[in-house]
Amino acid sequence: MAVTDNYQSKQELYDAKKVFDTMNVDLQLTNTEFDGNLIYLLKQIKVDGESHKSELLKELQESLGPVFKSLEVDHAYTEDHSSWSVFYALKEIIDQISSRLEQGYKTVYRGQPGNWDLRANPL
Repeated sequence: MAVTDNYQSKQELYDAKKVFDTMNVDLQLTNTEFDGNLIYLLKQIKVDGESHKSELLKELQESLGPVFKSLEVDHAYTEDHSSWSVFYALKEIIDQISSRLEQGYKTVYRGQPGNWDLRANPL
């Protein structure tokens, strides 16, 4: 008896572009040393410059670009903090995106250091 209904057979049919509308938001970091410790400072938040087919992504890209620039994440916000916390920036990004989505949309957030393919994980 041949089993053809398995994860490997489904993975061959999988195409991320048919499952996800994807827009990249890049957090540009720089590192420095403070009191002998390596720390990372947030320099900029950018929405990708890709040309999207999805009207929703086009609208998000258009509205979020200026918002992220206006946040001035590279400016000091207290004497002790010369840059925004990356975790606070992630919260702000998620809030800004969520506030612009119509009810019923699900968002998926994923951080990665490279441009890996989006793939479904087996259950």
